[in-house]
Amino acid sequence: MKVLYTALLALLLFPSCRRQSGDIDSFLHNAESLMNEHPEDALSIIRHIDRRKIYSSASEARYALLYSQALDKNYVDVTSDSLTAVAVNYYDRHGTKHERAMAHYYQGRVFSNAGNFDAAIRSYSLAEDAASGTDDYYLLGLINNAVGNLHFEQYDLDEALQRDQQAASFFHRAQSPYNEALAYIGVGTVYSLKGDNEQMEIVYNKAIEIYKELIKYCPYMKI
Repeated sequence: MKVLYTALLALLLFPSCRRQSGDIDSFLHNAESLMNEHPEDALSIIRHIDRRKIYSSASEARYALLYSQALDKNYVDVTSDSLTAVAVNYYDRHGTKHERAMAHYYQGRVFSNAGNFDAAIRSYSLAEDAASGTDDYYLLGLINNAVGNLHFEQYDLDEALQRDQQAASFFHRAQSPYNEALAYIGVGTVYSLKGDNEQMEIVYNKAIEIYKELIKYCPYMKI
């Protein structure tokens, strides 16, 4: 009887030992909610998560994606795709278009940090294909900006110019004026290298006008 009781108790306890704590999903939700306005806090939350307690494939993918996003937003240049590969592998099979786009975008960021131009372009292309089926204009702006930077580094000025212009357009649609202004600065830089000072001045003035509007709401901001 004692052996039977012990076996039954073990069967009852085993699932509870493997059950993922609800705190994990709560932490991930909190990190996601802080990601845009307070990325440093989001990163701190994620770093305190014990990954060994994540037993769900969905939560593992979400953790990997949010961790990759938080590192990127805090300017931590990761060159290994060990995290982003988890997100890509899961969301390519089970994710929404937006989740697939995010996973491939941040994998592109990793490849870009590692100096792998071809792999980065492939990732950004997959991200763009997925994001094109959404209304996330901010993400589309980020993708075009990243691709533009890669082509700029390769001194492919025509492609860089086109991508920076598209980035500015998407950021405008996303109502993200700061990023729109940065995109215009990129456009102006390319025009300068192409020797088109007239167009350079036009787009630089667009960026300045955006900054002036931002200063009205953020007086401490400097141009």
